[in-house]
Amino acid sequence: MIKNTIIAILISIGLMAGAVMIAPDIKIFASDVATTGGGGAGQTPKQTSEIQGPCPPKPKSKPMTGGSGSGRIDKEDLRAQLTEKLKTSKLNGYVPSDGAKYGITTGSPGEWANYLTELAREESSYNNNTVGDVGLFDGNSNGLFQLSPNDAVNYRLNGGKRFTQDQLRDADTNMSAAISIHEALVTKTNSIKRGAGRYWGPVQRGWTPYIPSTIPEATEYNGKPGTATVEGDDDPCWCITDPQEKAECEKKQPTQKPPTGSSVYTGAKITPNYGGNTLWQTSPQCYKHVGNPSGPRVYYLTPTCNAGYKWEGDSLVYYPDCGYKNSVGCSEWLSRISGVAGCLWAVCKGNNAIWDPQTKKCGCDDASPNILALESTSNQKHGTDDSLIGEDEIEESRPIPQGEKTNLEAIERESATITKENTSVLIDKSEKTMIVYKDGKEISRTDINVGINDLSGQKTGGIQGDRITPTGTFTITNDKRKNTSNMGTSFIGLSATDQNGNYRGIAVHGGDLRNGELRGTYGCIRVTNQDADMFHKLPVGTKITIQN
Repeated sequence: MIKNTIIAILISIGLMAGAVMIAPDIKIFASDVATTGGGGAGQTPKQTSEIQGPCPPKPKSKPMTGGSGSGRIDKEDLRAQLTEKLKTSKLNGYVPSDGAKYGITTGSPGEWANYLTELAREESSYNNNTVGDVGLFDGNSNGLFQLSPNDAVNYRLNGGKRFTQDQLRDADTNMSAAISIHEALVTKTNSIKRGAGRYWGPVQRGWTPYIPSTIPEATEYNGKPGTATVEGDDDPCWCITDPQEKAECEKKQPTQKPPTGSSVYTGAKITPNYGGNTLWQTSPQCYKHVGNPSGPRVYYLTPTCNAGYKWEGDSLVYYPDCGYKNSVGCSEWLSRISGVAGCLWAVCKGNNAIWDPQTKKCGCDDASPNILALESTSNQKHGTDDSLIGEDEIEESRPIPQGEKTNLEAIERESATITKENTSVLIDKSEKTMIVYKDGKEISRTDINVGINDLSGQKTGGIQGDRITPTGTFTITNDKRKNTSNMGTSFIGLSATDQNGNYRGIAVHGGDLRNGELRGTYGCIRVTNQDADMFHKLPVGTKITIQN
């Protein structure tokens, strides 16, 4: 009741203020910010006897900008340059195990170029001057694919010398480096999700690119900006970014024979998995795949078919069912901050419910790596993508060296010379161990405990409310607190995000011993209060690796 009252007060304040409140220190990715283009606005749509659509004539070629003073990059010129570079890349002809999800079925340069072009949209909205992850990495993230200066050293590029800011803001340098990083990570893991997902947040969070029915191939390119001729210029629906609206537009067009030399695909399909529950199949309100070709996302203020809290007069009422009568109008945002997950979340194992415009049903996205969590009792195919099997497992974990567990007092002793660059932390969930390294050498190790839904260290986590400590590489954020009410004497936030890119509040924090042991958590890493106070002394930006 107290929690409900607090939530009601918070929401009331937000509604009266007429503003959207964003908590401080939450990382907002550039890919999560909607952009609207004015190109073609007010122009007369193209009129022909064969092809008619809502879009103005597509420009055959726009100059591609480049260099440190440039700004927005033309999408099709980017695609053409990527296609040309990929012809001599290790990726040419390479099809990773999960390639089909990303439109890679033959490994052609055109397929990889489409994937990378869409990824650039997510990372920078095709803006060469985009700067992100400010303060999280040395030199931040820059340019089309949001690369950092040290990438040159880590991936042996640029002669092993750090990239300059001007280099990263140069389109040619940025895209070449992005291809090289994909070559290193994807071919090593045989997976885009497990490989590229280590570097690019959207891939890690489950993003997949829009896959057109025909992948346009660059047929003419002389290596200079603004000279590419791209097939598919007569697409009457080219300006539509919403996949649903684009699909409806394409249905209305006469059947087109694909251009010679182009790869043909069946468009990416949404196949809801209904889990045998007939109540929420017909609900017209759920997370909608609207205006977001990167996949289902949470729309906090959108009514959903998930169970959750709903305003009833001047109070909040929780409805636990997934039926279309009660749950329509429930706020998933209110449900999340209350810590209560509804039954649709239980089916999908994540906030990835979608509205399928073809069947008019609400269900889970089969592209979710967690779709195998519930066995379907309906006639729908369930988990049909073989590449998803085992995706919850960490592919590489290094065995931790033998050593004596003491505590983290060495952090205080070494504090005068500790920096975020020379210090790192390894947390092994299976061994319940934290090791602190300085200049590559272990300086201390201690006991920990982790999320109660994966105490043995088998799962990757990463979904809001899963009570699993997520695996991956993170950094210490400036979300540091002292004397928290239920998390010990120190709380040190990590940069972990959920499947929608939202800051989760995962942290290393303290706690009292119970029967001589540390209690499990709802996803954080618990240490003793003494160790938490020492860990608090590590600088913001220190790298933290969590493994199984």
